[in-house]
Amino acid sequence: MEVRGTVTEFHGLTEINAAAITALEEKPAAIEPVEIACNATAAQREAVEGMLVRVTGPLTVTNNYATNQYGEVGLACGTQPLWQPSERFNPSENPEQVRALDAYNAANVLVLDDGRSRAYFGRNAQTNVPVPYLFADNAAGAAAQAAPVRVGAAATLHGGLIMDFRNNSWKLQPRFPVTLEDGTDRSTEVVTFENTRAAAPGNLGGDISLASFNVLNYFSSLGENEKGCRAYTDREGNPIAANRCKVRGAYSPESFARQQTKIVRAINELDASVLGLQEIENTARVSGGDRDTAVRALVAALNADAQAERWAYVPSPAKVGENEDYIRLAFIYQKDKVRAVGPSQILNSEWYTGTARQPLAQSFQAVVDGEGVGPEFVVITNHFKSKGSLSKRIANDEDVYQGNNNLLRTKQAETLRDWIAAEFADKPVFVVGDLNSYSKEDPIRVFEKAGYTNLHGHFQPDSYTYQFSGLVGSLDHVLVNPAAAKLATGGQVWNINSPESVALEYSRYNYNVKNLWDESAFRSSDHDPFKVGLKVIPEKEDPAPAPEPTPTQPEPTAPEPTAPEPTQPAPTPTQPEPTAPEPTQPEPTTPAPEPTAPAPEPTQPEPTTPAPAPTTGNMFYLSNTWQATVADLVFSYGRAGDEVLVGDWDGDGVDTFAVRRGNVFYVKNSLASGAADRVFSYGRVGNEVLVGDWDGDGVDTFAVRRGNVFYVKNSLASGAADTVFSYGRASDATLAGDFDGDGRDTLSIRRGNTIHVNNSLVSGNADYALPYGRVSDELFIGDWDSNGTDTPTVRR
Repeated sequence: MEVRGTVTEFHGLTEINAAAITALEEKPAAIEPVEIACNATAAQREAVEGMLVRVTGPLTVTNNYATNQYGEVGLACGTQPLWQPSERFNPSENPEQVRALDAYNAANVLVLDDGRSRAYFGRNAQTNVPVPYLFADNAAGAAAQAAPVRVGAAATLHGGLIMDFRNNSWKLQPRFPVTLEDGTDRSTEVVTFENTRAAAPGNLGGDISLASFNVLNYFSSLGENEKGCRAYTDREGNPIAANRCKVRGAYSPESFARQQTKIVRAINELDASVLGLQEIENTARVSGGDRDTAVRALVAALNADAQAERWAYVPSPAKVGENEDYIRLAFIYQKDKVRAVGPSQILNSEWYTGTARQPLAQSFQAVVDGEGVGPEFVVITNHFKSKGSLSKRIANDEDVYQGNNNLLRTKQAETLRDWIAAEFADKPVFVVGDLNSYSKEDPIRVFEKAGYTNLHGHFQPDSYTYQFSGLVGSLDHVLVNPAAAKLATGGQVWNINSPESVALEYSRYNYNVKNLWDESAFRSSDHDPFKVGLKVIPEKEDPAPAPEPTPTQPEPTAPEPTAPEPTQPAPTPTQPEPTAPEPTQPEPTTPAPEPTAPAPEPTQPEPTTPAPAPTTGNMFYLSNTWQATVADLVFSYGRAGDEVLVGDWDGDGVDTFAVRRGNVFYVKNSLASGAADRVFSYGRVGNEVLVGDWDGDGVDTFAVRRGNVFYVKNSLASGAADTVFSYGRASDATLAGDFDGDGRDTLSIRRGNTIHVNNSLVSGNADYALPYGRVSDELFIGDWDSNGTDTPTVRR
């Protein structure tokens, strides 16, 4: 049709006030989308407003909070979500950088809409129309959990979309309504998402672990039992959650069961030896009952789920805080791993009274065979004043970038710092919890200036525990004094909550016809737990060996030659071990393939927080010949202490470096300093990493080994493994190489002095076994004669 009229603006959206509309007889030509960069300027977007466009450049989910209500997904330009400015820079010390990042965030986001004008819940909503996008397979329930829309996940748009502007946001509108009342769901015709869900952190080193977890108003008291308490209701009017009552959690037993199921699953899978809790009910304040009622109920549920008396809680101290909140702090712990030493202590200060939860401290010690061993250490769980409602404690306590009550939180941090110095000066101290402060804000700086290390920043500098208004950052921390820093062996955020849509919470159950609740740990809360490994059990000293008698008979093996060792060692003539590794079936504890949450790209892989002294540097001295006496190239990359990996990451025939920190890989495609070219997380902290060209495409990628199970990835990205198989035993040494010259690397194992070669990435028996060298020899694999086949060499 032909439309004539006056072009006008309606709340920023260009439109035509039509004076005449004429139907045209001729068939118009097909409309081809106009390409536009995601980070195009407002003027460039305005020029194509209302037109069919194809957005170029990578896109990453940065906001899914409104997806279940309005069918919108916020997309960041680039390969990472958008960051809270105060997560990256301190607003007091670096105001220009904060403002620059704020401006960057505003210019680098688009909102994917749903082609509809009605909401999916709320007033005048169409709750019987399925909410779009939340699961890429458009299914509901447990089967859909494999592909959620998570912050940090890569998004791939399909077909052209209409550039739109409304509600002060640039939006991409599909050419059709994505979902309909008859159940039609065309989400995957519009967009698909990367799956970034990961299993719980594995072995972080050390003997025991501790973690912090905000359990999002876990109340065993119910709203229905509080006089006058109203409820938030589902689409059928059933009460779900308490609405502005003393009780802040579930309204009904059914709703509480759904809430508790997720929290219990999360805590048992997290498997921390000590767990500091925030936002658990203070029953004494709610109803005048036993203060420990809720934490006792949680422990009972955890033990029932574990089918063992695994967990215990720390009882409230004799003296509690004044004017306490309806929510409190608590500790639970695994009895066979640690013991609580002495009573807990509460910091009762005017800076907390009536404004926040008073910090709770407890000393712990590791347990071996029922006895305490190693040093006692102190854990203090915290929940500082929020950024929301403005307290009257300090006048005009508002901050554009640090939120309301920043001065109050800073006072709380200073008070806690001084209390620790007075009470626990001679002990390792772990300050954990929801400090309601992003990593570079003033309260965190209080501790860093006092010599504390933020383990979240040290072990995973580009991770986050919270999402708000389409920006990510960490409100949850583990801060350690120097004595505690010596005990820490690793740390990892488990992103089970902040990247997930709120639609999956128990509190949104049956808000829409698509059932999104399940029994998994995902979206059990709105904060992510952070887990730290600790080395606290002293190593047993080996007794001095008795003098060995001089043998009268030679050892059964061949005597050492008196002549010099040959440059190529001969195989030791001993009886080889079995020709196939055992077992041929996966061990009983074989884990499923594990997709891992991606870590956003760092702008610079250098440390941003103090770290314990490393054992190696971060300088590379490279020689391109065997005759050079000085390095041809010198550069720095990564951090001292990173695991260094070598491979051809882009298929150009040149090997370069990657470093691994925790479970995050920083890949560099050039031999130079600077930012990583590719950053992603894969596997777990503590997994063995192997490098190889597993699919023969000329590009090296990674595999990780856990026990006797190998998880092989054919791309330099997060996500599920492409191939998973078990081979050999957990105690075997692992080898990677192209053992048959077919251009594909595979994984083999060495047991004793026998190499069990596997020419395919599958479970089962070895293709052949080769006894070579001695058990004590160091083994290397390489193509020593350029024939395309890797063979062994040993060093003695």
